[in-house]
Amino acid sequence: MNRRTVWLALAALCLIAFACFAFPMYVIRPFRAQGPAELALALIVRAWGPWLAPVCAFASLTVLVLSWKQRRVWSRIGSIVILLLTAASPRLAA
Repeated sequence: MNRRTVWLALAALCLIAFACFAFPMYVIRPFRAQGPAELALALIVRAWGPWLAPVCAFASLTVLVLSWKQRRVWSRIGSIVILLLTAASPRLAA
């Protein structure tokens, strides 16, 4: 895999894992009107988030391991930071 593909994959997985807890948290707030479609989507994401976020973390770890030898030192550090953010999301989504 080339560097750009690795960065895009890591960023996409991190954003998906983050959205698993951020979107329902934003939509399902007290004293705020929610539309029926918005609330239905938030409840679906809330139901699937605890399963989807760990899958994203595992996929992110897999991408990092497969591309480890091709990476430079600063690129490795950045990738590890993204991996840690992605790995924190399953706990927040639960």
